[in-house]
Amino acid sequence: MMTPTINTMIVEDHDIVASGIREILRTAVPMVNVVATAKNADEAWSSIKNNKIHFVIMDIRLDSKLNGISLTSEFIKEYPDLAILIYSGENNEEVVRRAINAGARGYVPKGAGIENLKKGIEIIVTGGSYLDPSLPRQQRYVEPLTSKEEEVLKLIAEEKKDEEISQELNIVSTTVRTHRANIMSKRCLKNAVELYQYAIKCYPN
Repeated sequence: MMTPTINTMIVEDHDIVASGIREILRTAVPMVNVVATAKNADEAWSSIKNNKIHFVIMDIRLDSKLNGISLTSEFIKEYPDLAILIYSGENNEEVVRRAINAGARGYVPKGAGIENLKKGIEIIVTGGSYLDPSLPRQQRYVEPLTSKEEEVLKLIAEEKKDEEISQELNIVSTTVRTHRANIMSKRCLKNAVELYQYAIKCYPN
């Protein structure tokens, strides 16, 4: 049985880095086929509209006003099934949080080894998520939701109000609000809008 090919785009404004990533993919992750490279947001949008792309390796600092995190957010709104790995020299906690909240499925700092990058790619292209072990406070981003929190999140994605969620799950409204607060804390979401956006990414219609 043939392994399916994962059409991939590299978004990186330094040619030498893009070439290095391409070579790693060619030799270490043969299921990945690089069909496009881009240095900025405009080139990336053009490429994704003209190619059937499944996976993107994205730098944060690009040769454009739009950075990689903002571009990730825009891509996910348009292509919710797109898998994006952030590969960047930035590795502080706030940047990682913003990248994951934007919809990236993984984050590998450029200071990590080739094996870490390879592992992250392999996990993400097969449907998983990956945060490099060298990242600060990694556990904050991947703390699992409880089964009840998942149920609440699914109903939020369905645009149910707290009272409706309370009735459907047979719990009081104060408990619903507690679950909402726990989800927001675990996923570093600032307000109800971000919570809803996260919910519909997890449970698209």
